[in-house]
Amino acid sequence: MKHNETLEYFKEQCYIYKNLFDKKNNVKVLFILVDGLPFRFISNTTSSLKFQKVMNLTYNGSFGLYKSLSSYPTFTLSGMKRLFTGRDASFMDSIFNLGSSIISGDTLFTKLDENKKRILCLADYLIFSWFPNISTKDSVKTITTTDLQHFEDVDRKTGNYIDYAIKDKYFNWDFLLIYFLGLDQAGHYLNSDKGKMMEKKIDELDEYISKIYNYMSSKNESYVILISGDHGMTFLGTHGGSEKEETESGFLISMKNTIFNNSKDTKEINQLDITPTILNFYGIETTKDSIGIVNGFTSNLHEKIYITIVNLKHFILNFQLDEEFLDEAEKCIVLLSDEIKNKCENVDKINIKKILKCEETVKKLQKLFLTNTPTPNHVIAYSAFILAIIGTCYYLLVEFENLKGLNVIFFITISLLFMGSSFIDEASDVWFFLLQTFLVLQMIHFKNGVKIFMTFKIIFLCSIMHCLMQYVRRRTLVRTLVERRFSD
Repeated sequence: MKHNETLEYFKEQCYIYKNLFDKKNNVKVLFILVDGLPFRFISNTTSSLKFQKVMNLTYNGSFGLYKSLSSYPTFTLSGMKRLFTGRDASFMDSIFNLGSSIISGDTLFTKLDENKKRILCLADYLIFSWFPNISTKDSVKTITTTDLQHFEDVDRKTGNYIDYAIKDKYFNWDFLLIYFLGLDQAGHYLNSDKGKMMEKKIDELDEYISKIYNYMSSKNESYVILISGDHGMTFLGTHGGSEKEETESGFLISMKNTIFNNSKDTKEINQLDITPTILNFYGIETTKDSIGIVNGFTSNLHEKIYITIVNLKHFILNFQLDEEFLDEAEKCIVLLSDEIKNKCENVDKINIKKILKCEETVKKLQKLFLTNTPTPNHVIAYSAFILAIIGTCYYLLVEFENLKGLNVIFFITISLLFMGSSFIDEASDVWFFLLQTFLVLQMIHFKNGVKIFMTFKIIFLCSIMHCLMQYVRRRTLVRTLVERRFSD
């Protein structure tokens, strides 16, 4: 049974679903993506810096607060892939982190486009290149540089376009994406998650988010506001690895006429669940290869049943399940279908235990396909990848050392890319890794001990240069920026 047929089935079995699905046709979803938003910045944790206005909105129940969990690697492209496809990222995504090629397959934006939902986006050129479906006539590339030293003003153009998006073009979109890059850049640039300059950046974003909420909540139309990070941030302002601070980012949700109960127990959502959840707000089926599941954020038992069945059907139709799990999933669908059919008008008689049991089955099915659980140590992953490259090249290119001219070109090219990327923390780390890999590949063919020693010497010098680059970027340029700010 296809998704549209499933919707019709629910309508036939219980008239309540007609009204529920009609509401999905008229909802507006606004997604605020804050690059590098750690959970500790919006929750009652030890961090001294907070999004104070946003936190006040969680205290009064306007926003529901969740911890968004991701897996390694925690680079930007990896986070975007998880957020907007429901598919898990791999180690290779860290190698192509700052590439501009299209993310293939089903994405949130292809599904919205297929279902005639109007998209408006305020984002940087990389997001537009990864997801070309967002390049609509009203969308604006508000960020045109990844140069870290512009972290103070990189979000200003996006902020200036907020009125354009939520007021001037209000009737021109069903889904609005607003992307803020500055917090992530500040962390990289300052090499810290603290200090006056970081506080100023947080206050700026806090003001923008508060402004967006105040305007949307004043409208009569049905809306959903989502705020999420694509990854977290270490206490040194970096990310990319598997530390708790990197894999835990903040997630908030606000819905029209909904008050959230933010208890002391931290609620969690998997980053992979965000695309299926957004699509469900419109009644659209999730992306085909997604291992994320729909989170309803609802206490409505009729909708809980619908969401659970949709999640179960997704795994049955798109994944190869063992007979035991397949049988359990199909039994749950029959069980919940009977609840709809026999207790449509008697919501008090719906068996909540049956729903909870089947929700656990959904989580069990998802766990089967979470390939990065447990999260591998990134050092082991790097080492394994280097050994794999060395082994493959040794087998295929035994005459590699004879390509002397080409080797020189490779070395110069990779070195220049490494040096040219020195102001972008993530890119610098990736190119540094590739440069060292290249040198090791050369070294295994040398029979002369002097050449081997010289190669080690080059690797050592490259490591020193890498450290010096980061010191200059994070110390000298920060001091220059502070002086410039006070001179203004």
